[in-house]
Formats: sequence, C-alpha cells, structure tokens
Amino acid sequence: MILDSHALIVCHAGEGLGLGHLSRCLVIARGLKQELGWTCTLLIQGSPVVKTGLESFEHVFVAPDADLLAACEKHLNKGTVKSPQVGSALILDLHPRLVPAGLAEFLVEQQDSVLRIAIDGLFSLHQHLDCLVVPSFQISASVKRLLEDCPPGKLLFRSEEHTSELQSRQYL
Repeated sequence: MILDSHALIVCHAGEGLGLGHLSRCLVIARGLKQELGWTCTLLIQGSPVVKTGLESFEHVFVAPDADLLAACEKHLNKGTVKSPQVGSALILDLHPRLVPAGLAEFLVEQQDSVLRIAIDGLFSLHQHLDCLVVPSFQISASVKRLLEDCPPGKLLFRSEEHTSELQSRQYL
C-alpha cells in the first residue's frame, strides 16, 4: 500500500444519463480502497442522486451546466490528490456526448501531477492518457483503428478475446 494515495474519480450520472457510469466508478473506488488502501473522491456531474455505496466516499455533485474541468482543477489543487510519487490518479468515466471541450489540453497539463486513466469512450484522447481501460466485450472496427498507434501496455481490455488479439499485436 502507498500511503496518502488518492484518486479523483470523475463521471456523469443522473436524470437522462442513468447511473451506469456512477455504478462502475463506485466499483473502482471500492476496489482501490479495499485492495490498495487508497482514498477516493467522486466528482459527479449531474443532478444529485441517491446510490447505495456513495455514502462510503467523499463525493461532490457538479451541476450539469457547470464547468467540469474547473471542478476537477479545484479538487486537484486543493490537495486531495497528491503527487505521483506518493500515489494519485485522475480517473475519468465520461458519457461520450458530454466530454468537455478542452479535455485534451487539461490532460496534458496534468501529466506530471497524476496518473491519467480513462474508462471506455475517450479513445481519441489515448495519446494524453497513461491508461485506457476498455471494459466492453465488443469493440467496433473504427475504435480498433483509432487505437492502432497506442503504445504497448497502455490498454487494458476486459474480454479475453480482445486481450489475446491485442497481445498478438504487442499492445499488452
């Protein structure tokens, strides 16, 4: 366990979006807490919702029309996330229709501060991420083309079929 390790986990949830991203983020937060002893803050853009397990973690709801990147910056700068040497991560699980403009630049600014991890959907930004986790069982041909220049070790896939395919192409 790395002492003072912290993750800022950012997602969209709420009315019209559902709770899938939030549910997945809660699983990640629980795993980081139980397996690695990390603390986690969930930053949720959307109207406040009640979700079992959310009370176990510091969490903040950001209004749907608010600047999500400014909210991320605020939490990263208030000291909840430490320098990479003591363990820190920015984990993004964003709805594909709601990815904020300027995210690529924001990720570049954070490259020396935190591990930048995305869950699903931010394929076009893989060059600005330290890790892209794809929990889907099916990956479209267009996404595979987008990821062809992704360096080895950067992608994590859920399905064995895709893992084997990517290992053969030396992605994993």
